Order: sequence, then structure tokens, then C-alpha cells
Amino acid sequence: MNPLRRLRFRIASLAESFRWTPPIQFYKATEGGPGKFYKVHAIHVITTGNRNQYTEEELKLAARSLAERPLNINHERELPFPQNKTVDAEFEGNNVEAVIYVEDEETNRLYEAGKIKNVSIDAKFRSAEVGQVLVPRGIVFTGLALLTEGVAPGDPLTTIKLWERKLSESLNETQRQQYLTAVVAELRRRGVKV
Repeated sequence: MNPLRRLRFRIASLAESFRWTPPIQFYKATEGGPGKFYKVHAIHVITTGNRNQYTEEELKLAARSLAERPLNINHERELPFPQNKTVDAEFEGNNVEAVIYVEDEETNRLYEAGKIKNVSIDAKFRSAEVGQVLVPRGIVFTGLALLTEGVAPGDPLTTIKLWERKLSESLNETQRQQYLTAVVAELRRRGVKV
């Protein structure tokens, strides 16, 4: 795949995530508190580092069970519920996406300092196929862990991004440059002189 096409794909991926969410104003009106909203990629169709294989079928069925669940730090310290929780969740783009709400000031400071970059699901299941890997069936999510530096997620593709931040502020320098390059290329393709 040529670099320009790869860039367009990345930009399309950014735009296509979280298509299912209502505008942030809906969540702000519903929650009505001083907290911050984050968009999370919670778990992907993947075999995790802890040898659990999550299938598309099971994640589609389980995704919405992540809504209205408590948050914790590193699967250890529970954050006060319902002041800190997953607000909404859906399966899209081969992963479970969620909107979370965090009032806890210390947790928001950890994110702003770049110390929270990944998440990890808490879940239970009805049964499992056991072989080289564990394939859970009948998954129900019971919570979401925000992982600090040094704590590896089972799914390394998980992400957490502050929702209220503008797209340009949420991208690192390399991503901003790629985005700008792709926008300029698209404008040129459409015949606009740039």
C-alpha cells in the first residue's frame, strides 16, 4: 500500500470510530457533573497477551454490557461509582468502543500527565473453549481498568483519548503532520491549488 493511501486509511479510521455516539452535549446533559469524558477502545478482536481469544461474535454480543460499569485503576483501586463510570459502549470497527466519565481529579491528572495510555476490561463469561488459548463464550463486562505506566494491557491496541479535546490537540506531532499531508493531498486531488 502506498504511503498516501495508508494516510487516507488512517484518517478514515479516525473519522469512522465512534460513529454510534450522540454528540458530547447529550452526555454532558445526562451526567451533569464536573468530570471529563474520554473515548476508549476497550478490547479488540484479538488473542490477548494473557492467552484469551476474543471473537467478533462474542464481542458484538457483549459490547453494550460495558455501559454503566465502574472504573478502577490497574484492576486494583476502585474509583467511586457512579461518579466515575463507563457511560456508553458499542461494538464498531472490530473492537468495543466506550465513552467513560471521570470525576476523580487524581485520575484526570494522571491522564493529563501522560501516565494513563491504555485500558483493560474486567469480565466474566458463561463458558469457554479451552485449547492453546481460552475462548470465552457469553461474555459480560463488569468494569474497566485504566492502566498506568508500567502495567501492560492484555490487548496492546487499547486506547484512551480525552473527548473534549479538539482533534488537532489530541494528535501527536507525527499524526498532525500525516493528517495535514493527507488533507493537502486530498485538496490537490480535487483540483484545489494549495
